[in-house]
Amino acid sequence: MNGNSNKGFTLTELVVVLVIISILAAVAVPSAIHYIRLAEFRKNESNAKTVYLAAEASLTWYRTSGEWDEFRREVIYYGTCNNTFTEEDREANRIYLITMNGSNAAESSKSDNLVQKLLGSSIYDPDFFRGSIGIEIDVETGQVYSAFYGTHCFGLAYDGAEGDTGVWNISAGEAYRGYDIRRDKLLGYYSVEDVVNVVELKPIRLKVTTINLVNGETLSLNWSGNSRHKSLDVAYDISFYEKGTNQELFSTEVDLYKLGQGKWIKNNEIASLTLTDREKTEVGEWAFPLTYQEDSGRFSLVLDGMMSSELMEVLNAKTGAEGAEIIRKYSASITRLGTAGSESMKVLAGPVDLYAVITVRPTYAETEGDFREYRASSPLRSNDENTLFAKAKEKDSVLEASITRFRHLSNMRYFAPEREGNFVLSARNIDWTSAGVGMYGLKETDSGGGVLELGWRDSSTEEGILDFPSIKLLSASHSLEGKGAASALVNLQLGMDSMPSDEIVEKLYGTDQEANEQNQRYTRYVGLFGEIEGRVNRITLLNPVLSLEILPDKENSLDYLWGAGIVCGRSQGVLEDIAVTVSNDKRGQDMVKVLCPKGLAETRKAPFGVGGIVGILAAAQEGDGSLKALHRAAGAGQPARELVMEGKVTALLPEPDKSPEEGYSPEEEAVSTAMGVGGIFGYGWTGEGVTLTYCQNRGEVTANLFAGGIGGRMTGIYESGMFGEEGHNAPSIKNCIN
Repeated sequence: MNGNSNKGFTLTELVVVLVIISILAAVAVPSAIHYIRLAEFRKNESNAKTVYLAAEASLTWYRTSGEWDEFRREVIYYGTCNNTFTEEDREANRIYLITMNGSNAAESSKSDNLVQKLLGSSIYDPDFFRGSIGIEIDVETGQVYSAFYGTHCFGLAYDGAEGDTGVWNISAGEAYRGYDIRRDKLLGYYSVEDVVNVVELKPIRLKVTTINLVNGETLSLNWSGNSRHKSLDVAYDISFYEKGTNQELFSTEVDLYKLGQGKWIKNNEIASLTLTDREKTEVGEWAFPLTYQEDSGRFSLVLDGMMSSELMEVLNAKTGAEGAEIIRKYSASITRLGTAGSESMKVLAGPVDLYAVITVRPTYAETEGDFREYRASSPLRSNDENTLFAKAKEKDSVLEASITRFRHLSNMRYFAPEREGNFVLSARNIDWTSAGVGMYGLKETDSGGGVLELGWRDSSTEEGILDFPSIKLLSASHSLEGKGAASALVNLQLGMDSMPSDEIVEKLYGTDQEANEQNQRYTRYVGLFGEIEGRVNRITLLNPVLSLEILPDKENSLDYLWGAGIVCGRSQGVLEDIAVTVSNDKRGQDMVKVLCPKGLAETRKAPFGVGGIVGILAAAQEGDGSLKALHRAAGAGQPARELVMEGKVTALLPEPDKSPEEGYSPEEEAVSTAMGVGGIFGYGWTGEGVTLTYCQNRGEVTANLFAGGIGGRMTGIYESGMFGEEGHNAPSIKNCIN
């Protein structure tokens, strides 16, 4: 028997189920509605903050681009003044409202276009503009005072009827802007000024995450921050202080967005920064090499760098207002800041220990749609470093400075010649071809047209090794001391670019050679130092090269050159325990090679000495630059002692094309010109009491005129005339080996 039983709910069961459902609905539906409304309110609060930050970013552009005055007039004309503040309020008569009505409004607001101007470049979602938007602008400061965003109103106004019109009243005061009231209306509001009506804000704290002064081949301030938008939404305020006094020297701002106009930045880009002194007085715009690494967010601001001889001559030649402008634009030396005309910055003309302090603040110039708020950072201090040397200190009015880089060595030129200074090579080796070694020079901009700017070049490139710019003078008050082979200068390169070319000299000063020579406005001598009047002791140079191939055309001629040597072109100081050494793989190569064209002897009567170590030895100098015999009383010191030259010296001196008389040798014809080529020195012009002792030449010397192993030519004391016959009262050479 088959039977089917279709059994449903009883009436009692149905009643029980309906009661349970009604109870659940009574509890859950209001709760769900509450959370839905709360979520919408929070979204509107977030949208109000987005409006605020986007508008502030746009106004920042208006303020910094010169467009603010015109936009301000539009705000006052189309906007509505908030006259609901009391006369005692700071905001009275300066807060103007511009609005954009919601999509449900019957018509747009009169200031609809102004809101679109401020937000259109940052907010791309068209649905965002379905809500009613209000932006209050302080027309005195050009900043946003507050922002509103509502989704349940047609519009916003200070006299909104709050009735059937759908326009809400946003008058000043808690009665209309209080948190609870706005939550009931689902009206979003954001302001950093109105602290009464806004809940506590929790902005992200900006930080300078790293800061370091790097005292190497450049003096660079390196830092990074926690910007989320490649540092285009923040500005870094940087102040420099003198260690010890803790007095501010100068300050500046690095705003990547302003500098790069929303893009950027290549390696060693030249940035124009406005400097402000301790008294907060602007001292002009100055060019600084600046690098920003996008992947790491790391900045590097170069404060001091070595410069080419050509650039230094250009800077030295210009004077007055033109010279000051060129120094601000093209110099890479920190000593230039000492010329700013500010008392607080004068100390930067010499070596000073300093440190930097950086604070980062928001600009919101570029946010990429992310409008979270920042809070300015606390200041962060860097380490201490010397501006010119590795370390420097004053002891009994004498500067004691250590040198560990070629930049430190080159910076000896900036120390006042009348002040006493002792400089010590304290690094194991300083290699001219190492990575990171280089200098700044002039280069044409990418846009071309003959416009020049600062440009960095590594000392060693695929095209070859750059020439070290000769230090013009080691004064009688200065000394340089090494540690022998334990602190060698390695792979030093000297050449045509170690001194300014004739073309540059004549372009800067004219073609009056005699006047130029007397004024001594350029280098006459090539070497590590052009001239030495002080003391050099215990220096070793490994594999140095001095190469001059002088041609008769002006682009590659050195008519003004008098002396060339690896250590110096001319010395009237004291040289002791100096060695030029050659590694095994370099033996047999020319360490010194100077080639001049023939046919110049008839027109050239100036000295021309080429030596492995010194070009012209023990020759003093008159005020007009001409040479005279060096007199040194017995026991007062030696001009050259324990000098060792291992490298090969080759020179072709200028000589006549032919002798005027048959059988008359080129040397006899050129005897009135101070010339010579030697392993230690080329030409010496010395007086009583001057001796050369314990010097060794271990290399080959090849020359066409006046060649010698130790010295090419040496003359003594004469009653008249600049140059004379070889002869009497010649200085003694003792215990020297060739």
